[in-house]
Amino acid sequence: MPTKQERRAQQIAVSAAADLNDELTIILTALREPAEQIPTGCSSRALVAEALGSAQRCAWLAHSLLSYNQRRGLRGVAMTAQTLMAEETT
Repeated sequence: MPTKQERRAQQIAVSAAADLNDELTIILTALREPAEQIPTGCSSRALVAEALGSAQRCAWLAHSLLSYNQRRGLRGVAMTAQTLMAEETT
């Protein structure tokens, strides 16, 4: 059975994965349209395609972490950095 601190760390990790997943969704949305508009053969097309591929791999990993934790019954917690630091000092 996890300790209170371990459980809290797990909840924070789930929250971080959820935040990362949200940010990656924004990045992927922002990259897809410009990637399609860049002419074939243009050097920047390869760079945008590489960035898009990296973001997609990160999104897959974040989604996998969230799915794994959901199966374990873990839920994220809304917490600011200030709240987290205050809890650590008490």
